[in-house]
Amino acid sequence: MLRVDYPDLEVEARSRPGHAAQVLLEESEHAEVVVLGSRGAGGFAGLVLGSTTLHVASHAHCPVVAVPEPSGGEPDRHGIVVGVDGSGVSQAAIDYACQAASRLHEKLVAVHAWHAPVAYDPLLVGEEERLVLAESMAGWSEKYPDIEVEHKVVRDHPVRALVDEAACVRLLVVGSRGRGSIRSLALGSVSHGVLHHATGPVAVVRARS
Repeated sequence: MLRVDYPDLEVEARSRPGHAAQVLLEESEHAEVVVLGSRGAGGFAGLVLGSTTLHVASHAHCPVVAVPEPSGGEPDRHGIVVGVDGSGVSQAAIDYACQAASRLHEKLVAVHAWHAPVAYDPLLVGEEERLVLAESMAGWSEKYPDIEVEHKVVRDHPVRALVDEAACVRLLVVGSRGRGSIRSLALGSVSHGVLHHATGPVAVVRARS
């Protein structure tokens, strides 16, 4: 089907013995991106996201894109969403998202979510969080002048905010912290949660060590 739908695409089919996750990790050392299918999002299916997808997303040497199984009535998807938390990890995600938005001629929405105890002044905290997002996105519009960028600061849990914002977009991009550590086994709570619950494609991008 790929050669029919994409006649200009060069396709190389490989068959290798071994566990699927380990083979994909080895292939990821020389790949620009690994694309995997997942069992879908929401409900029980989302809570048992395939072990291969989670393992590869946690340990691959390149970005990993997880594409959920269509559930029927798929929305018309437009735009790219990237999660921004002010860290170096999210800088890698922003870079990947900007490249995707430029290549696909799509608008980029940079989302920074925060939630704090009621005792905090929401106006003051909200202003601080807007500054975090602005500083994180500084310079990217100059580097990619061809893309439209929107900043969104949302008072909500990051997973819920990103999943909601990305309900009808072509790609949601999140960052993940380095390979080989105990933390990477859990992939990070936000990227892990987004993989479980997003209804569209998710790219997990790791910061370069």
